[in-house]
Amino acid sequence: AVGGEASGTQDCYGVQNSSGDRAFIQAFGDRSRFSTQTLSVSSVPLNTFGFFLASTASGLTPNAGGSQGTLCLGGNIGRFGIYNSGSSGTGEFLLNPQAIAQPTGTAAALAGQTWCFQSWHRDSGGGSATSNFSNAVAIPFL
Repeated sequence: AVGGEASGTQDCYGVQNSSGDRAFIQAFGDRSRFSTQTLSVSSVPLNTFGFFLASTASGLTPNAGGSQGTLCLGGNIGRFGIYNSGSSGTGEFLLNPQAIAQPTGTAAALAGQTWCFQSWHRDSGGGSATSNFSNAVAIPFL
């Protein structure tokens, strides 16, 4: 588990997944645009594939792409940090704010800019393969 002070604020809560809980993302580290942040997601179904998402815009799209969850991001959304939740039901990624994934490459966080992060993961619902999302966390960079 990650130690330290949480650097972001929670936004938009996900829906329950097959673990019986909602996946929950947090960011740890200071808010400097030059300091590494740790993104950590918990309560993901065990041994499940997932990845992190990033955008400068928040959103609210239930059942995005056929998912049973809610996409909490809007605008241009980058995908990065593939993980397997293993036997702990968690995933982590060390985020470089100077190279945040976007659809056409990477972007640097600017002072005063807020970036939103979320986790997507495979899931099962009603005996069918599906996917789900965590809540989102917003980091206002300094």
